[in-house]
Amino acid sequence: MNKWTPYQKKFYLLAGGLFLLLILSYQFSISRTVEELTTYRDYKAKNALIANLGNEMKTWSERNRKLDEQLGGEYFTQGFQESLLHEVGSFCNRNRLKLAEFSEPFEGEDGDYRVETIVLTIEGDYKPLLKLMHHLETGFKGGRIASAEFLKEENFKSHREELFLKLYVQKIKKKEDEDK
Repeated sequence: MNKWTPYQKKFYLLAGGLFLLLILSYQFSISRTVEELTTYRDYKAKNALIANLGNEMKTWSERNRKLDEQLGGEYFTQGFQESLLHEVGSFCNRNRLKLAEFSEPFEGEDGDYRVETIVLTIEGDYKPLLKLMHHLETGFKGGRIASAEFLKEENFKSHREELFLKLYVQKIKKKEDEDK
């Protein structure tokens, strides 16, 4: 028969005790450490997503603004008055025109529609004024030109005649769209 020596018994008892100690230590501390490590990695991944969220928000808002511009909708970040002022102001700066008057929008109602109108008066030469009118008719999707009038007035200080373009720009909205 195979009889164990006292050293072998001690060795196997020690090995069994170490194995039980390993199982107990895993149950009490290592398993919690592993859980915390996986939680930490999850939070770290979420933190990286949140850190990148600002850049993604900028990208998506820029895409949204471009799509609104292409589809003719109102910019979500700007109203009709601000977008028109930005468009006309930048065009006037590029073409040496002077924005003489920019009225507050006045509103009217016609059935199920609300009409918002802004009156612009721009001073300058004939060709740039014509280009501005064409640009607003074709490139500006925030509204439409309802009327345009060229006025020639004499400046008594400089004894010169000046050309003005008076534009009526309108934006038409359904009343139901505003309630939302």
